[in-house]
Amino acid sequence: MQVADLKSIKDHYKGLRLYAVVFALSTSLLLTSIDSSIVAAVMTPMIKHFNKYAEITAWIIPAYTLSTACCCLLASRIASVINLKYGVCLGISIFELGTIITASSVNINMLFIGRCIAGIGSAFISNLVYLILIEIVVEAKLPFYMSIISVVFNMGTVLGPIIGSAFIDSYPTLGWRYSFWINLPIGFTSMMLILLAYNHHGDNYLKIIAAVPSHMASLGKKSGKIHNWRLFANSCFFDYDVVEFLSFALGFVLLFLGLTYGSGAVYPWDNYRVIILISIGAVLILFAIVWDVLLYPRICKKYGKTVNPLIDVLVYKKIGLFATNLCIFCASFSFITILIYLIQFYQIVLNQSTLAKIIPLFVASSLSVIISGKFIERTGMIKMVIVVGSLLGCVGAGMLQLLNFNMTLSKNIGYTILAGVGYGSQVQSTIIAVQQHLTKEEECILEEEKKFAKRQRINVNSFYSFMRLLGMATGPVVGNTIFSILLPKKVHHSSDLVSLHSYNVNDLVIYRLTYDTEQLNDTLGKIMLTCIKDVMWLTFCFYAINLCVSLFLSGKKSPHKLFNDSSDIEINKENDGADSDDMHSENPFKIIESFNPFQGRKLLIVRIFERLHR
Repeated sequence: MQVADLKSIKDHYKGLRLYAVVFALSTSLLLTSIDSSIVAAVMTPMIKHFNKYAEITAWIIPAYTLSTACCCLLASRIASVINLKYGVCLGISIFELGTIITASSVNINMLFIGRCIAGIGSAFISNLVYLILIEIVVEAKLPFYMSIISVVFNMGTVLGPIIGSAFIDSYPTLGWRYSFWINLPIGFTSMMLILLAYNHHGDNYLKIIAAVPSHMASLGKKSGKIHNWRLFANSCFFDYDVVEFLSFALGFVLLFLGLTYGSGAVYPWDNYRVIILISIGAVLILFAIVWDVLLYPRICKKYGKTVNPLIDVLVYKKIGLFATNLCIFCASFSFITILIYLIQFYQIVLNQSTLAKIIPLFVASSLSVIISGKFIERTGMIKMVIVVGSLLGCVGAGMLQLLNFNMTLSKNIGYTILAGVGYGSQVQSTIIAVQQHLTKEEECILEEEKKFAKRQRINVNSFYSFMRLLGMATGPVVGNTIFSILLPKKVHHSSDLVSLHSYNVNDLVIYRLTYDTEQLNDTLGKIMLTCIKDVMWLTFCFYAINLCVSLFLSGKKSPHKLFNDSSDIEINKENDGADSDDMHSENPFKIIESFNPFQGRKLLIVRIFERLHR
């Protein structure tokens, strides 16, 4: 059965067809969520296997999240050419290839290459799942199915550490490899379900496979013509904005490499390699911003092309939108850093299994995602949720200073639950806050305006995903830099560890895991605990930045239902301040919702660029 227009597509997917597609999409998203969280639980066995602490701690998660962050800016544009279904299948195939390379890696370079490839596949899956859902579900039921997808994703973040810890406890040597091999059957099942259930065009896959050789031959003939290469280069430059993509990707990779090398594990800070890496990385990132705001629009206008940058300039112009993205960056930075060093505290310092230790952190974050979403649905108060969440994150990060050698289950729950709530409460609230700054397509009259609004919505939401994943990539690198600098320095100043004074951070961690596992509450263990607490102070600082920035968010409420006298009343708020209705005059959070000291002012970076432009 072939279905053409969008309305008939929504009519086509009802009942079992719709449930089958939602289940298939949930399975593919579950694949990425399990993989992103399972790595933290199997990090210590990988450190033992490769004898590399600083490199694995700094790069095993960023190699995945940074490639996902950069490629998510391109994924939706590429999928629009090959259609959404094949875009998701392409993402799953790339992800599975990366998983195979990771699970069978024989050295650390092969391990990181596998993680990067898996991250590229994850970018397609994470972005396109939501676009498919928007295409097949009617608008009235979209929030319900979106919540199902979100619950499944958060369920994966809880299952990941449990599965990883179970493999490590059962197979101490090869358990980390099994943790990646498990992705293969899940990914294959998900791809088959998507191909079978999401097929309103009636594609015959046997004919498509049979036609592959002829298509490849045709592509080979076309590649021999210079004209086609010019068209390809023109499309990459204007339609996909590869200049900005490469500048951001290379800039962050070089910057992170410089921080990793300069931490003392490879080269000292004054080494020319470290200086060159950090300098070039910073210059490329700044160039990408200048290109996006000034150079790219001018070149497009000169050659009569549509201005469609990877990062929409709207994210720089609206302070509320910029602040929202900065909030999720800081929250993601803190959460992933807390997760990594909480696991290292139990596995390296206490030599204990993490199977039950990190579950409270994930459960708290998952439940807070659901609760905050329902709260916003009922009240529309987005800003208040973000402010309270960042405040709880500060308290939770501060409580982690109480970590000690006598940790009980009740202490573990009490110390970690608030840190999880601080992140989870901002996952849905920040993405809802982003939508408040966008022009809705139904509000546009002209067809050109509708296309622009749709393009802007995709670009701005892609930037939101980019900032969230960038926070998860930056946290491990900066945390590792601090830990790698402090640990050898504190050991060197200890008179009880004279024999270890010449050891770098890799040698110290391997020594702890190999020879120093009996006496936990010793000098080296205490020093490692203080270094981990220093990293936790870093997460407190970022949650504090998160709290300060959240005060600059718009107080505009989302369309919501107020539960009053057992009846649902739909309320739409268009103003940026507090409510004007009498029923909200007693709102105790009114001051939080309405407070915005920079209301109506332009962001400093925008004023600078406008001055340069003139």
